[in-house]
Amino acid sequence: MKHYDLDGQAVARLREAKGLSQVDFADRCDVNPSYVSLLESGTRQPSSKLALKIAKVLGVKFADITTGKELESAKAS
Repeated sequence: MKHYDLDGQAVARLREAKGLSQVDFADRCDVNPSYVSLLESGTRQPSSKLALKIAKVLGVKFADITTGKELESAKAS
């Protein structure tokens, strides 16, 4: 597994572009809305599993919401 960092600003922009509130987005990702706020502010980093789910919910590639090197398992998504 390689290192990555979630780009919280990219997640927020993509979420807003899809017309999703933090609450709606949290529901789709099965997390608490306050956790979404922490992710978008860069205060918290999700597990690789959650990061992949976030990308799927947003309809983007893993690399579109991360910085650094891509996870090997994410290349297949």
